Amino acid sequence: MQLGAGQGWIHGGIISRMSETCAWCDAPKTLDTVCPQCGANYAKAAAIKRLGTAKDVVDSTPPPSFVLVSDEDTAPDYQQLVTDPHSEWLNCLFALPLMLLGAWACQYWKSFDALQRIVFGMPVHEMGHTVTAWLSGHNAIPTFWFTHTSSAQGYACALLLLGIYAALLRYGYRTHQPYWYAVVGLLFTLQMIGTFVINRATADMLIIFGGDGMGMVLASFMMCTFYMGKETQLYRGSVRWGLLFWGAAAFMDIFMAWWEGQHDISRVGYGTTGGAYTDAYLLINAYAWNWRDMINWHLYVGYACLLALAAIYALGLWQAHGWVQAKARTELIARARVKSAASGQQAKPTG
Repeated sequence: MQLGAGQGWIHGGIISRMSETCAWCDAPKTLDTVCPQCGANYAKAAAIKRLGTAKDVVDSTPPPSFVLVSDEDTAPDYQQLVTDPHSEWLNCLFALPLMLLGAWACQYWKSFDALQRIVFGMPVHEMGHTVTAWLSGHNAIPTFWFTHTSSAQGYACALLLLGIYAALLRYGYRTHQPYWYAVVGLLFTLQMIGTFVINRATADMLIIFGGDGMGMVLASFMMCTFYMGKETQLYRGSVRWGLLFWGAAAFMDIFMAWWEGQHDISRVGYGTTGGAYTDAYLLINAYAWNWRDMINWHLYVGYACLLALAAIYALGLWQAHGWVQAKARTELIARARVKSAASGQQAKPTG
């Protein structure tokens, strides 16, 4: 179907121009409808040159109310990270509070609390002893009910920590998340202080306190992983759900013992277990802590962990909400493109 003189031919809805240069200035044509050299509309310039007028030429420029953007603008980061932004926002909103509420209910109503301690609480407790020993320059190996700690400082576990720091730095660099540099810097500083500044008696006391103290920190970190690593198996393999469940169960098992210990010291576990003195017994009898200070210091750590969890929770919700908004913008742009293309087709002459 032929258009007016100088306008070209339509093949499958695409206009193929008869001339490859601008009729007004002879500059090579581009994919745009306006010549970048002289600013003339290609179709109108050709009509004026051939017919002396351009009043019958329809401008095929898209309506100004629709802004066409490149594919890069419509490929936000969330498409590379999460499957469905709205579902991720709902998960971030409800998962952590519900897990903590369920773990608290088991402790409050004494339902499955023994199982909660044996399966979830004790491994994290022993790992708390272990990590504290590593940060103080001692080799340590956790078992289910006891942590074997070297009597003198060693370097095997220190090298292991350095390897972990290197992996975290690499991850932060690869994912463009510089806050991991601060995390590594803090851990390395604590390790230097624990290894070269504090004395052996203080290190031993901190290792004992670290069972529940560092245990709550580790349990909190396990819960925080729910909001991290969307490009890793934490999200892709649903590992984060298991860590969230385990972390919530372990944290409440440890924290509630000290919370209830304010009114019932039998919840603290004073005496012996399995033929060995408990941590509370050693802190009071070997390091002269009093009951009130011991309970308070464990609660202070728990409160700090809850505040950190609240901050991560808020940041996770904010990030997920941003992905929801980005998806809405992407869909709006896509609809605008379709509407713009439809308007352009309607504006083309039909004969």
